[in-house]
Amino acid sequence: MMQVNVDYLGEMKFSADCAKHKIIIDLLLGVGGTDEGAASPQLFLSSIASCAGVYVASYCRNAALDAAGMKIIITAEKSV
Repeated sequence: MMQVNVDYLGEMKFSADCAKHKIIIDLLLGVGGTDEGAASPQLFLSSIASCAGVYVASYCRNAALDAAGMKIIITAEKSV
């Protein structure tokens, strides 16, 4: 089972404990944050892209293909 613990740090900042790793989540200065970490939508996109990357890298390793230089670009627009 995986578990992530998220603590509110004030303003619009949070700290996520992921096993032995700590991630700071915050908003940009202009939208109420202090810009001390990535915004949650950025982390969401990073999670999707890196998850896809793990599967591609795993496939490449199993197929004896070189995944060096692989880059995943993901874009999104927020709707109001």
